[in-house]
Amino acid sequence: MKKKLFFLLIIISNSIFAQFEDELLERGREELFRGSAKIGISILESLMKKYPKNSEAPYYLGLHYQGRYLLENNKQKLKLAEKYFLEAINRKPFFKDAFLQLADCNIYTKNYKIAKKYLDEAIFIDSTDAKIYEGYGSIYENTNDLDKAISYYTKAVELEPNERIYSSLGSLYFKLHQYGKAIQNYEYEFRNDEHPLCGYELAYSYLQIADTIRAKDVLDFAIEKDFASVMLYNLIAEVCYVQTDYNLSIKYSMESLNKNPKQSEPYALLSKAYGKLGNIEKQNIYFRKAELLKKGRR
Repeated sequence: MKKKLFFLLIIISNSIFAQFEDELLERGREELFRGSAKIGISILESLMKKYPKNSEAPYYLGLHYQGRYLLENNKQKLKLAEKYFLEAINRKPFFKDAFLQLADCNIYTKNYKIAKKYLDEAIFIDSTDAKIYEGYGSIYENTNDLDKAISYYTKAVELEPNERIYSSLGSLYFKLHQYGKAIQNYEYEFRNDEHPLCGYELAYSYLQIADTIRAKDVLDFAIEKDFASVMLYNLIAEVCYVQTDYNLSIKYSMESLNKNPKQSEPYALLSKAYGKLGNIEKQNIYFRKAELLKKGRR
């Protein structure tokens, strides 16, 4: 009877300590990311000392310092992030997310061989995580092995569709002048994210396959999101020119010049548009302005 009671007390005691550990971890995490970072760091560091097998505390600290590095570009913060991620792995050897974050840290600093080593560890633990394939894709994109990058990004998006990966695929196909495939990927991202740069490259891709109507629709929508982008105005002016709507082309070229008068492309297009409208005087004026700007003169 006494023996049973003794074991029961041990179980209850362990349960209380485990509950206290979880509560402390949650409080530290909340302070770290939503309250006072200083308090959060103090709680999690004390938790690490009190519970030497806890791997979540150093992992959260790693995430904190990684975030500070991205905000401040402070390499010391990145070193701290790596230190805590490695400590998390030391406490939990098959900690996939910690390996992934270490890979990211090394991608930031262009240490691609080391980043790949950490991704290899992560994929050994779980070969179905899209973030691992996205990491490989990022490495190969940054080392200009575009075919491999596309292969890994495609695998990532098959496992977990998201706008970021579709954008990466769209950008790679755009660089390779494979505009049909660029459109397929950009369409998904643009429907969900509506980023003006994505709109520009999507519209440009439509222009390359001579779908000027769709190109203009995308640009109209993108301009609503980013009124200040001269590249959007330049491209929609070009689309309108191709559609033979020369007056509208002139309007958008003027909008672009209002935002940045030191660019030659709108003047060149204005010259062509006025030429099509038979206004030779303005055609020559804008042609000369374009040429002067190309030569670096005002």
